Amino acid sequence: MSKLSTYISRHRFVRRGLISSMVGGVIMLALPLSASADTLSPVISSVSVNQSDITVNWVLNVADATSVDVILYDNTGTVVQDDSLSPSVTTDTFSGVSNNTGYYVVVTATNTSGTVSSTPSSTVDVVADSAPVITDVSCSAGNVTVSWTSFAPTATGYEVVLYDANGNVVADHLVSASALSDTFLNVPDAQGYSIYVTAHTAAGDLTSNSSSTFDLLGGSLSFDQPASINVVSCTSGTITVTWSPNATDATGYNVILRDSNGNIVENDVVDASAGSWTFTTSVADGLYSIDIVTHTPIGDFVATSWGINVLNGSL
Repeated sequence: MSKLSTYISRHRFVRRGLISSMVGGVIMLALPLSASADTLSPVISSVSVNQSDITVNWVLNVADATSVDVILYDNTGTVVQDDSLSPSVTTDTFSGVSNNTGYYVVVTATNTSGTVSSTPSSTVDVVADSAPVITDVSCSAGNVTVSWTSFAPTATGYEVVLYDANGNVVADHLVSASALSDTFLNVPDAQGYSIYVTAHTAAGDLTSNSSSTFDLLGGSLSFDQPASINVVSCTSGTITVTWSPNATDATGYNVILRDSNGNIVENDVVDASAGSWTFTTSVADGLYSIDIVTHTPIGDFVATSWGINVLNGSL
């Protein structure tokens, strides 16, 4: 079924007051008998798409029109939006139209004699761009590869940027619009890397959320984390802490006891094989906290205990 047939079958002409009849199975339309040069149909001059907006322009051709309707249809002939406008208006924009194909527009004008309509416009598609989504980060021999899903069909290219933990640019790559991954070569071991992917489009740049931060050790992704503090106990003012290591390549620990003002009471260097420590300082009653600093080849990971309230030499 053609766009015009679909439009007619939905009774737009009948509803607007035109006379119709059926001859040999064909719908016949009769314009108002008073139709003259000032009641010619509107003519659509252009339909354009900008992201999710559809803009239509027309020539009214109906000098005595009292109102204008601009009607957007989807590819099934269903009305998506119907804008009623002043006859002095000759342009309209449908905003936030859903991604789809085959939209078309009809402009109608009403005067005292009835309603006349343009022929349906040519069809247009709405393919709104959105930012890419990073789906994976991997590393082999110091080469970091990032992959993403594209949601910008009109992208002219992508910019892929690797940042260090301080927000400094480590590498900045421009890749083609067809690319869905990129690789940074010979990235040095360090903590806190992150990646962003930006799609360049005619309407502007669209930037992904950051990748998850990641660390490199020995040219591979490192999954080191701070130690998990399990138990803190106190007997006669002597505090003991136990923890679970979360860094298989830990080279050692610093176990630090602080008072309620954050001042260091005791700071001990502990072997990497340790999982508990007892401070030698006998503390007075009060509030304390413990830091466990895990040392690794790419940096330190710090875990801080909850508040410790020593009362009468115990917790």
